[in-house]
Amino acid sequence: MKQLMTCIFLISMSCATWATTANTTSSIRTLEGQVLNVGDTFADMEARMKQSPLSVNSTIWQDGKKNVNALNYIYDMGDTIYTITVVKDQVRSIQWTGKN
Repeated sequence: MKQLMTCIFLISMSCATWATTANTTSSIRTLEGQVLNVGDTFADMEARMKQSPLSVNSTIWQDGKKNVNALNYIYDMGDTIYTITVVKDQVRSIQWTGKN
């Protein structure tokens, strides 16, 4: 019985992870029509987004063999939620998740 419960738990966790997986892209077009690319500076991001993020949270980013501090900026743009990760004043990752 214990093995069955463990198996059910592991399957449910893998399904939950699969359902919330975000997609990664190298660039996005903002609501104003500006393009933001991975590699752009934080100042570029602020100037092009022209909206406040829904939220900002800190995380750890693996930079080679080092762990460094990073900030995730969450933006709501139409039917899509974008998470833009900034490390050392540079956009390092853009992930998107559809609202539907």
